[in-house]
Amino acid sequence: MPVGGRTTGGAHKNIDFMLPFARERMDAALAHLEQLFPSTPPTSATAIVVFLQECLEEDLATVREKAWVRDRFHITDIDGANWASHYGTTTLVDRRLDFAECFRVHCEQTKFGRDALCAGVRMEELP
Repeated sequence: MPVGGRTTGGAHKNIDFMLPFARERMDAALAHLEQLFPSTPPTSATAIVVFLQECLEEDLATVREKAWVRDRFHITDIDGANWASHYGTTTLVDRRLDFAECFRVHCEQTKFGRDALCAGVRMEELP
């Protein structure tokens, strides 16, 4: 998607909260994402957005521990306070994007407490 004449790239990863070894699965997912999106130089034309679903709060702690994540991304959720269930989603938004807002729309009719996580960025050129 173009953002001020540049592009955004992204990834979606289902962490699957029901499986055992949450820490190991999140570590593996983040290692894979780090390989997919190696250190992006400030002049890169592509900004990255990563959506992680079916996370537990301990997954969010694992995400926050990674220096490369903290250095490169805004993290939409640092805990599960805004989740409708004991598991939920989070999005990593490239720090070079002008991250404007984040909100959830809870889907009351869903069996599993689903919601839509909306992360807005201002459509300007990357620095």
